[in-house]
Amino acid sequence: MTIEAITNSNRPTIANDALMYCKQIFRHGIRLNLLQHNPAEAFSVRHAGGVEQSRSRILTLEEVRVVFRIFRENGTDQIYMI
Repeated sequence: MTIEAITNSNRPTIANDALMYCKQIFRHGIRLNLLQHNPAEAFSVRHAGGVEQSRSRILTLEEVRVVFRIFRENGTDQIYMI
C-alpha cells in the first residue's frame, strides 16, 4: 500500500497527507457514483504517520537576516494580482 511505503520511508507527515488525499479522492468517486465504498475509510492517522506533534522553535536573528536578504535578492517591483 502506498501509505505504508511512505510511512516506512520515515515521512510521517507526508503519510498523513497522502491518507487524507486518498480518502478525499474516494469520497469524490462515491459522490460521482463511481464507487460504492471508500477503501481508505478504515484507516486513520494511527495507520499512517501517527498524530503529528507541533514544533516549538523560533528563528534565530541570523536566520531572520538570511531570510530577508534572500527576499531582497529575489524580490520584484511588480505586484501580481490574482
